[in-house]
Amino acid sequence: MKCWGYGQYGQLGQGTQEDLGDEAFEMGENLSYIDLGSNRTVVQAAAGGLHTCALLDNHAIKCWGHGGYGQLGLGNTETIGDDANEMGDNLSTVDLGSGRTAQQVAAGAWHSCALLDDFSVKCWGSGLSGQLGQNDQLNIGDSANELGDALPAINLGSTALKVVAGVYGQLGDGTFLDLGDSPDEKLRSFSLRFFFSNLAFK
Repeated sequence: MKCWGYGQYGQLGQGTQEDLGDEAFEMGENLSYIDLGSNRTVVQAAAGGLHTCALLDNHAIKCWGHGGYGQLGLGNTETIGDDANEMGDNLSTVDLGSGRTAQQVAAGAWHSCALLDDFSVKCWGSGLSGQLGQNDQLNIGDSANELGDALPAINLGSTALKVVAGVYGQLGDGTFLDLGDSPDEKLRSFSLRFFFSNLAFK
């Protein structure tokens, strides 16, 4: 896995705060692979606002970059990947719960989500708009003992096939209301519809 672009918060995983790709001779063979641990490979990657996550071949998740809201899932608000010796085997995996592994990872602006092996979904990071689905606006993952078995899966009313983390968790339900930030809010299901306009080209 390789990342490039804005690197102020270590989201490129190179142990620096340098931007990469904005100058000559920074790409190609000159751009190092991200160290995600001994003998580990990447199945899927997700880029958030200022953090990055990877689903590894052992179905564990690692996240790095800006962690101010707990979006790295490490039980703190540290920035990871901007200094030496923070990546590789030194970077812990996200605790998803006893016996749980991930099928997919998604990264929003300030939060992250995982589709688990039992087709449930867990999210952590900023909960300001209810995007963590816990019926409150609390951050999760910024303090110890908030993840793993302590974090319940989101009550979707059924199982999930895929998870996507948006910037503000837009719902597509025709309202400006947040959902999931207060108790007794029933999550609505809807079909994705694609609308096309007739365009005239001169």
